[in-house]
Amino acid sequence: MSMERHSTPNAGASTPHEGRAKEAKERVVQSSQKTGAAIKDAALGEADRHIEKTSSGLKDTADRLRQAADDLSEKDAWLAMLLQRAAGGVGTAGDYLSGQSLGAIVEDAQRLARRNPAAFLGGGVALGFLLARVGKTTIEQAAAQSAGAEGSSSGDRRSTSTPARTGTPL
Repeated sequence: MSMERHSTPNAGASTPHEGRAKEAKERVVQSSQKTGAAIKDAALGEADRHIEKTSSGLKDTADRLRQAADDLSEKDAWLAMLLQRAAGGVGTAGDYLSGQSLGAIVEDAQRLARRNPAAFLGGGVALGFLLARVGKTTIEQAAAQSAGAEGSSSGDRRSTSTPARTGTPL
């Protein structure tokens, strides 16, 4: 009995089907890369628009804080001074964001974190508390407005479902 060895013809060469599959794969990869780049560009553009909107909002807030400080300057000089300082900080943040790209902001944050990690972490914690407080206040105000709207539409002016606010407002 003789044993025949079966070898594949052209073991190192690719078949026409393999060549077409490889070309199709390359087209899919290129298309995916182009689509990914387009999505990334769109997301960065959207982020830049939001950064500009935030910058404008911060500058408006700073102007309002300055106006409030001016209005209080004769009655409560200490409060007016605090509002002026807050307005300065908010205005500086607005000026910083103006014209900045998301990449530049991220680089600045990374640089700050490397230079002074304790301040960066402390700032992150403070920002977290501030955002939590703002969120809580916003939810409480929305609930109060909703309860007020329900009470006025039913003729009942009492609002028993609204929790009492505690603490000091922002």
